[in-house]
Amino acid sequence: MARYPFWTKEEEAELRGYLKNGASYEKIAELMGRTKMSVSNHAKQKGWGIKQNKQKFPEKVQEKINAVKEMSETKENSKPTQWNTFTPSASVKEKTLKDFQPRDMIKYLYNLGYRIEDGKLVCLVKQVVNLKDIVNA
Repeated sequence: MARYPFWTKEEEAELRGYLKNGASYEKIAELMGRTKMSVSNHAKQKGWGIKQNKQKFPEKVQEKINAVKEMSETKENSKPTQWNTFTPSASVKEKTLKDFQPRDMIKYLYNLGYRIEDGKLVCLVKQVVNLKDIVNA
């Protein structure tokens, strides 16, 4: 298994700057000369993530948002929350053959013992054979 170069302090600072600016992992990997998986794994390992640009609201709207947040916090502290249970209104739709990919169907049949030979579907059957009959024949 190949060893990849370690991250230097300068590279980590550069990565963190890109993440703060909201660049995607693909773009960062292209700029830094690393793979996307390397960049995303290192960022996750360090606890950094892609920062989403926060939307700025007008002052009055922001005040209302803060008031709603405060109300929800006080409600949570005042009484225990009741969990709503989900009850489906319609019955769950059963899967039909149209819901499966052909590859999945072939794999399922293969696991059951079916094979395709000469364009025909063949079922393999296990049968106990007496060795004495074969040797003495």
